[in-house]
Order: sequence, then structure tokens, then C-alpha cells
Amino acid sequence: MKLKKKNKQILIILIFTLIIGSASGVVYAKYHEYQNQKQNEIKEQARIKSEKKQAEALAAKEKIEHVAAEKAAADKAEADKKKAAEDAAKGKAATSLNAKKTSPSSKSIPQVKPVTICIDPGHGGDNNHGAQYGVYEKDETIKIANAMKARLEQFSNVIVVMTRTGDNDLSLKSRADVAAANSADFLISLHLNASSEHNMFGSEVWVPVRGENYAKGHAMGDIIMSQLTALGTYNKGVKTKTYGDSDYYGILKHSSEDNIPSCIVEHFYMDNSNDKGFLNDNKLSAFGYADGTAVAQYFGLTSPITGENFSGYSKKSYDTGFHSQDTTGADSVRVSVNSVDEKSGNISLHIYAHDPESGILFYQYSMDGGITWSDSAQWNGGESDVTVSILASNNHNVVIRAINGYDVIASSGTVTY
Repeated sequence: MKLKKKNKQILIILIFTLIIGSASGVVYAKYHEYQNQKQNEIKEQARIKSEKKQAEALAAKEKIEHVAAEKAAADKAEADKKKAAEDAAKGKAATSLNAKKTSPSSKSIPQVKPVTICIDPGHGGDNNHGAQYGVYEKDETIKIANAMKARLEQFSNVIVVMTRTGDNDLSLKSRADVAAANSADFLISLHLNASSEHNMFGSEVWVPVRGENYAKGHAMGDIIMSQLTALGTYNKGVKTKTYGDSDYYGILKHSSEDNIPSCIVEHFYMDNSNDKGFLNDNKLSAFGYADGTAVAQYFGLTSPITGENFSGYSKKSYDTGFHSQDTTGADSVRVSVNSVDEKSGNISLHIYAHDPESGILFYQYSMDGGITWSDSAQWNGGESDVTVSILASNNHNVVIRAINGYDVIASSGTVTY
């Protein structure tokens, strides 16, 4: 009985020991698991902290590099700016030194104010001058004007204005007003010519009768005539025409009242066979080009487009007194017969004329006592021999007439052969 009781106690102790041991094992396992988890958390926090420090270090490094790059760029920009300023200062000094070397006087200083040219294409609107000769002068002058404008616009420091660009008529005063409104330095009126007997040919320029406007107009006219005769026209000269004590031509009169130099250019005659070959668009453009060139030469313009430089161009000087037209013809006209060749139908004449004021431009001859006349022929000097055709009206006598620079006629006596 005691043994059983003792065994029972031992069994209870064993069972209790097993229970305690099992519980201790569970507790130990739980404790061990907790310790492992804690260590893992510590490691993870350490890893995160380490990565954060690395990121902060990288960001700090990048910021330092960025600041350094910005400073380097700023330093370079400042250095470039300083060098550019030094180069500009050197260039300005060199330019100033060169200007002093090449400019002996203040006259060589380039002009600041642009040159303003007013181009006036003659006629327009209901004015159909030239229709009887197969053309409208108003259409031909606008072609010349457009070519002149295009030529001038090849040059620097020049402004071109036109009194008209379409088919509209303007009074002479309103044309001059366009020039005045634009403070023009010169007005040039473009025309074609005709004569009552249709026996004239060539180019001529009309200018104001007095003062600076005469002097400037005549100087411009000389250059224009040089350009036009280079195209093959006959030089009829630069002239004035008066109405009492003032200008005969209204546009010259009104321009002079506004103190604007001016001239009228009669390019050629529409009604004469000698000049009709000029009535085509190519020739008209060539006349406009020539007019523009003359203006560029007068004002000493330069062209960056063509490379032309007229800054050294020399023009003539004229006095500023009153200049009336020549109203008298040649003071002496003579003709004699050298020989007659009726077989060939020619006659050789010796002709002479003298006009000290405006010279002789043309001669004509008649073989019926002055009832009918030949076409005009170019005069080649004060005295010369000429061979002409025997006219159908020939009655074995000859008379000539000499026409001076103002179209004033003087006749010789009649010579019978």
C-alpha cells in the first residue's frame, strides 16, 4: 500500500516535471524567437540608417558639385564678358585711330541725314499726251520712274518718294508739294519730248533760272546728260526758260519756292524717227537706270549691293545769278555749193553758222526757196562740209537754216548753182 502510494507520488512528480519541462521549452523557444526578431529589427534599422546616411552623403556631394559647376560657369561668363569689353574697346580705338588717319578734315565725315529724292513721272490721268504718236507719255514715264527708283534703292542712305505710282493726274503745285512734304533734297520730273514740226531729236534738261537751285540743277543736269548720251541720245544741253522774271516751268517754280533743287528731264522725242527706237521697255528701263546712276553720282552715294562708290565723284560748280534763255538765233549763217552729182542724187555743201550764246544743234536745208525743208540733221561744228540728197523740189538753189540750243532758227541766204 505504501509502495503504491510512493509510486504514485513519483509518477506525479514525473508528470509535473514533464509539464514544467515542456512549459520551459515553450517559454525558451518563445524567448529565443523574440531575441531573434529583436536582432533582426536592430539590423534593419541599422541598414536603413546606413542607407540614409549614404543618400545624404551623395546628395551633399552632388550639391557641392552643382555649386562648383555654377561658379565655374559664372566665372567663365564674367571672363568672356570682360574679354568682349576689352575687344570692343580695342576695336573702337582702332576705328577712331583709322578715322583720324583717313579723314583729313571734317568734310570726310559720313553724312547722317539720308538723301531724299522725289521722282515725278510726268503726266497721268486724262492727260494723254503722245497718243498722236502711238504712245501715252504718262505710261512711258512711269516705267522710267520705276526703274530709276529701283536703281537708287541699290544705294545706302537714300530715301525715294514718288509723286505718283498709278495713272492719276496731279497739278504741278501738288507734285512739288509731295517733295516739300518729304523734305526732299532734289525733285526730278521725268518726261518725253515732241516738237511742232516733228523735226527735233535728243535729250535735254531744264533747270531753275536763279540761285542755288540753278547751280545745283545745272550740276545735276550735266551728270544726267552724260548718262543719257552714253545710251545714244543727242545732247541738247542743260537750259533755263523764263516767264518774266521767274521760271517758265511750273514744277521748277514751285519747287524753288520751297527751296528744293529740281530739274525736268526730257529723255528723247516721241515724234521723230531718230529717237523712236528708244520706245521699248528695255530702253525705258535703261533710261531710268541712267537717271538713278546720275543722282547717285551727284550725291556721292555708295552701294553695298553693286560695290559702287561715288563718294569721290566731282561735279561742276555754277554761279547763282539769274540765267535767262537765249532768245536770238545765230548771228551768222552761210552756205555754198561744193559739187553736184545729179547721177547719184547728192550735193556737197559747205555750211557755217555761229551762235556765241547757245551754240548750234541742227541744220536743215531747202531747195525750193524755203517752202519745204529737210529733216533736221546734227550740226557737227561751226563750219563743215556735208553731203545731202537733192530734194524732189529742187530748182537749183539752196538755203539752210541753223537751229541753236533753244530751238531758235536763223537762215542763210539762197545760193543758186
